[in-house]
Amino acid sequence: MPVWSPKARVAVFSTGGIDELESYLVLYEEASASWRIIAHGGTPVWSPDGNWIAYLDKEAGQPNHLKVVSLDSEIIQDLGISNVSSMPLWVK
Repeated sequence: MPVWSPKARVAVFSTGGIDELESYLVLYEEASASWRIIAHGGTPVWSPDGNWIAYLDKEAGQPNHLKVVSLDSEIIQDLGISNVSSMPLWVK
């Protein structure tokens, strides 16, 4: 299910295998009707300002890593091991 950005007509969703070990984050831009893969992972959630996407990156036999990707630069930052197994939550 797509998650729409709070500030623009841009959505992100995860797609891929039957579990998040094979999932990818896909960014969809409504204006151009284009999409592209931006990261490996799942359970994406937008930051309140719409500039970042937080998500979980899972590898077989490894703990989840909480990561964020910038919408502008698509640079990924690994925030470390997370014991969260569901969708991340932004806290102000």
